[in-house]
Amino acid sequence: MAINESICFLIVDDIAVMRKTIIGQLHTLGLRNVIEARNGTEALTILKKRAIDVILSAQSMESMSGIELLKIVRSTAELAYLPFILVTATTTKASVLSAINHGVSSVLMKPYDAVSLSLHVEKAISNPIKTAILPSISESNSTIRQSEPSKLTILVVDDMPDNLRLLVNIFKDDYSVQVAQSGAKALEICMEDKVPDLILLDVMMPEMDGFEVATKLRQHHEHIPIIFVTAMIGDETKVKGMELGAIDFVTKPINPDEIKRRVDNFMRYVELHKQLQSNYDSIFECKRLEGELENITQDNIHEPIFNALQLIQKMRENEQSNSPQIEQFNTIENILLESLNAINFSSVRYKIENDNFKIVSKPVEIVEILNQVVEKAHQEFIAKQLTIDIETNFKSTDGKAPLILGDASLSYSLLQGLINRTCEVLPKKSVITIAIDDNNPLKIEIKNKGVPSSSIRRGFFDKYINGNQLNVNLSVKLFAEVQGGNVSLEILDDDNLTAVVVCLPRFLGISV
Repeated sequence: MAINESICFLIVDDIAVMRKTIIGQLHTLGLRNVIEARNGTEALTILKKRAIDVILSAQSMESMSGIELLKIVRSTAELAYLPFILVTATTTKASVLSAINHGVSSVLMKPYDAVSLSLHVEKAISNPIKTAILPSISESNSTIRQSEPSKLTILVVDDMPDNLRLLVNIFKDDYSVQVAQSGAKALEICMEDKVPDLILLDVMMPEMDGFEVATKLRQHHEHIPIIFVTAMIGDETKVKGMELGAIDFVTKPINPDEIKRRVDNFMRYVELHKQLQSNYDSIFECKRLEGELENITQDNIHEPIFNALQLIQKMRENEQSNSPQIEQFNTIENILLESLNAINFSSVRYKIENDNFKIVSKPVEIVEILNQVVEKAHQEFIAKQLTIDIETNFKSTDGKAPLILGDASLSYSLLQGLINRTCEVLPKKSVITIAIDDNNPLKIEIKNKGVPSSSIRRGFFDKYINGNQLNVNLSVKLFAEVQGGNVSLEILDDDNLTAVVVCLPRFLGISV
């Protein structure tokens, strides 16, 4: 897609040369509507005063990091959907995931060229953020377009044709080699969209020497690596070159084997860096896809299933329903419950683990749900001849079952997960006792004879069991905690008893 030239960019960086570099690259793309901010505080002031279309922010800044600025932007209603590109020289997978989870539009690794910048800007603009936590995909062209694998590029700058021919012959088989016989031509090449991955720069040249070329280059491209090629190798030369960002020096006359090894070693780093950007782009797109899937699951599947369950229950309670109809209703209900349960144990758990689940607490008939789970467990484990007793001790004067304040579908998955897991591990003809104490919080205690091994106790709430299988116990713990409750394991070795205790907040008749 072509980027609209009227789009207004806000560049946030506490280093002036970096702001100038990005502005120069945007100008190369024909984008000149650019505003600068020296830090996050100044950026927020600008955002309050005028409309901005895209933010390009450095990650590392002294007073306010790019992530901190991102969090404020995403938590501000009028800015929450603003495309935000984080620009960074060094980062980790954890940092990228953190940025994604806070709603970043794209992560751009330094060094980069105008082509890469353009692709990331296109991506940020074409996929507006739908939520403050995870972005979603709205167009099929959302993935950053990756060009076909190509050779890394070396720019050789020397006023002597013999030296140019020698260096081209050394590197032409492994790299794409560009040549410039003057400093002016070298700068012209570096102002193009696609900048070289490495510059081999002669120091002694007429009109404009290598140091002057590097000085002018640094005004536009802070990170293009330079290897100086020179007969002058004194300390003063080295210091000056290092100040201009030289990564190495090669002395004349040129030793082909030596310069080849030095360049190859550095180019391996360049290749790894490019792969790192590609990996982060892949992580970003995977997270975006997951976010889209979760949104579809939550909005288009979760609620309709639960509404259908409520309708089935009303139809089953209808006095005109006959036995065959009730049996069919029960079958439909079981199918819907299994579907709802599968959704909760995958998508909802994922959302909770990523702090992206928004619960709307309502009064829940927890005892009715418990009865449904127990009845279903009786049917599912009929071959084991288990006894499941429910003991109630309701303190209300009207004898009504207590309600909890939470989410009905999560409560079902919580109890179903615990009771089914208990039924699975117990031997035939075991007895499971479920006691309900209707204090606040309401307590449901699931007890059985026998105690688990020390290893099972230690890993009872671990994320995985058997190395890679998701642990149901952790899921139900998360389902309880997101409702304001908890799940705990209690072992009574002397009595040879195991109890899993679920605590959930009581509904006390206060509207929410």
